Order: sequence, then C-alpha cells, then structure tokens
Amino acid sequence: MVNIMYILQFIYVLLLFIIIIKVLMNAANYIGERLRFGEFFMRLLQLRKEKK
Repeated sequence: MVNIMYILQFIYVLLLFIIIIKVLMNAANYIGERLRFGEFFMRLLQLRKEKK
C-alpha cells in the first residue's frame, strides 16, 4: 500500500512538473511574440519619424 502511495505521489509530481514546463513554454512564446511586436512597433515609429 505504501509503495502504491509513493508511485501515485511520483506520478502526481511528474504531471505537475510537465504542466509547469508547458505553462512556462507558453509564457515564453507569448513574451517572445510581445517583444517582437514591440520591436516591430518601434521600427514603425522610427520609419514615421524618418518620413517626417
């Protein structure tokens, strides 16, 4: 019975770890897209300033 509890706890921790990694990856992708968008926006502002 104790072994089963340890196995269940291990599986639970493993799943939790996988979920955390997936969330972090999604957050990293989201932040990366936002940063790219920010760079693009800054470039547009620079182009507008150059045109004026």
